Amino acid sequence: MLSFARNRSMALAEGALVAVLLAIVFGLVGWTAVRSRAASSWTSPEGTVINVDSGGSWTTNQIYRLLVDNGLDSVVGPTLTVNVQDVYSSQTATSVSHVGTTYQNYRATIWLDGRPGSTFASLPEYVAGHEFGHA
Repeated sequence: MLSFARNRSMALAEGALVAVLLAIVFGLVGWTAVRSRAASSWTSPEGTVINVDSGGSWTTNQIYRLLVDNGLDSVVGPTLTVNVQDVYSSQTATSVSHVGTTYQNYRATIWLDGRPGSTFASLPEYVAGHEFGHA
């Protein structure tokens, strides 16, 4: 009788462990599928790369319109990458190298916080214009 109780308790523990592992695996697979379905990337005619990987409802076209409204052109365009994502607050980083008396290899990356309820979601024209101004 003791052997039966031990086997039953081992089976319950193994069953619980399998259930937890399956929940984790299916949870991760489900999360990945949703995220990859929402992700998109597009290069504008000016050369700007726009990546959207956010739980918000942003599209590459919406972001492009905001950039154009703020002065995106063929001078800045090829040097700019815009990432709409849910990890970082909206910010801009730039880099350039100085060789002799000239600046070369200028690059700018804008991260826009696409989460619903973020400042960018509430004031997209303001935040996009502000970050584009830094670029």
